[in-house]
Amino acid sequence: MFLQNFIKKNEATKINLYYSLTFSQNNDIASLQKKEALSKASVLRQLQNLINDLEQIGFEFVLDFQEECLFLTPKQQYQISSVSIVNTLFVHYLNLSSSYQFMQLFFERKDYALVDISTKLTLSNPYIYQLIPIINEKINQFHLTLTIQNKFVSLVGRESDIFMFRYLMTLALHSLSAHSTSQTIKYHNFSVDEMIQNLQLDSDQIQLDENVYLSCLFDTLIYSDIDSKKIEAEFKDSAILKLVQQLPVAKDSSVLRTFIRCCLRIFIPSLDSHSSRTQNGDKLLLSVNLPLVDLAKDMVQHVTNSFHIQQLQPNSDLFKQWFYILVIHLYAMDYFQYDFKEVYLHSKDEASAQDSVREKVITCYDSFQTDNLVWTAEKKETYRYTLVNTLYLIIESQSNTNVSIYLNFNGNIVFEKTLVYKLVSIFNESVLTFTTNSNYADLIISDYMIFSTKKDASFFLLDQSDGTKQFYQLYSLILYLLEKNQR
Repeated sequence: MFLQNFIKKNEATKINLYYSLTFSQNNDIASLQKKEALSKASVLRQLQNLINDLEQIGFEFVLDFQEECLFLTPKQQYQISSVSIVNTLFVHYLNLSSSYQFMQLFFERKDYALVDISTKLTLSNPYIYQLIPIINEKINQFHLTLTIQNKFVSLVGRESDIFMFRYLMTLALHSLSAHSTSQTIKYHNFSVDEMIQNLQLDSDQIQLDENVYLSCLFDTLIYSDIDSKKIEAEFKDSAILKLVQQLPVAKDSSVLRTFIRCCLRIFIPSLDSHSSRTQNGDKLLLSVNLPLVDLAKDMVQHVTNSFHIQQLQPNSDLFKQWFYILVIHLYAMDYFQYDFKEVYLHSKDEASAQDSVREKVITCYDSFQTDNLVWTAEKKETYRYTLVNTLYLIIESQSNTNVSIYLNFNGNIVFEKTLVYKLVSIFNESVLTFTTNSNYADLIISDYMIFSTKKDASFFLLDQSDGTKQFYQLYSLILYLLEKNQR
């Protein structure tokens, strides 16, 4: 799990021990030793440290021994469940983590001055330089990188990737902060058929508690291996039930289970991966009698046609993945009134407010019409902000905007490298490619004329002795080519 990477190894071990003693039957010392790869003395020492940490956050426990088994027993009855206690402990460990506090700054902004980070987190500049490579290893899975240039630290990556990172952070922290009631979280062992049968109970037969649901599922994912049957079983007592009850019983139970998992990811996006989004998107495309899924099909196809995107075809993986994300947002808004606005507000930069692509997406959204019964004028206006941004990310993620550049200054390597550094520091490496063959270049920069077989290649004559005055013109030309390639 992503957030667990930000706490120390010893703290993760203590979390695992708490989980083992509270939710698992394998609480004998030998099993704990094997699971954590620790000696008996180390297990006992970590448990004592765990008790001390719990006491610091207001929960008093004692460690009981019965033969070779260990039991973690609270000294009094607490109003919140064991899941909420372990979540509180996890948040406590996160708040002690420099890398987590550092990364949290970039939840709302992409750039920070080095001095501001040092002041906010009371960290020295040398330590910040040491910390950034460590954090980059943790966020690499999101295709994001922290860079330092001109005494500024920047979060570099596609807007869609930054959104998914913040999306995960928002919902993960929401789940951690949700305190379940004193009702004990119960794990069931229903088979798939029994699970689907139990979903047909009337809503008034079961007390629904969204916080219990969030905490329970988050606990399952963060502290144990993902067990799909165990996750499916949780739906019997979850808030998702009110949604699933409105669905017809599907003959193909795998389609219904896929839809349930789709809804689950509204709150627990850490379940997602590129492959799972593709697989589940594929199955949802085959589903029937799910009006919001049909609405998502119509909406994505309308955008595909409007922007002439060849990659977003119904049989492509990219279509399935983004269709799947759009379905999540539609159900989150329609059933749970969760609109993701705080995530989009953080993701949207002022510079992109007048983006011509975004303006075209707005026009596309306004022109969208469908016979789908669930789509009303009121919903179209209510969902406008979130859906426009979601559709914008579909376009942005598939744009593959890139400008290929060929440089030649009669062997003046120092000047060429200086120019490359300048350009990369402004545009970042993801949108600029430097080639050694002028025939493959979108832009040729040189101090003399160079032949190219590429018909639409642009040429910029740059005087080495007076490059500074011309640099703004070069910058404007590259911006124009980026916008041109994005179309």
